[in-house]
Amino acid sequence: MPAEVVATVLVLQAPEGLSDREAISALRPDIAWKVACGLRPDDEGFHPTVLVYWRNRIRTSPRPQRILQAVRQVVEQTGVLSGSAGGCWTPPSRWTRSPPRTPSPS
Repeated sequence: MPAEVVATVLVLQAPEGLSDREAISALRPDIAWKVACGLRPDDEGFHPTVLVYWRNRIRTSPRPQRILQAVRQVVEQTGVLSGSAGGCWTPPSRWTRSPPRTPSPS
């Protein structure tokens, strides 16, 4: 899966407060999400663990805030969120912290 598609899903996922499974479930039927991601209408998306993989790669990279910085720049330049929260956009804390560990099935 191209990094641009995964990054777009991560950006769409955060304001909705969706888990990785919920984000992929939202991607599958939602034409707006597919258009934003550059996917075909019949694309089934990908497995939620792809989000985990890429989030971990981003977190351990030399520039872990690059997606947030790019989103913030677009938001500031376009004023797209000027009607909400006084025009101030703050990324969700889960973008910068490690995801909780899920217990393995016993």
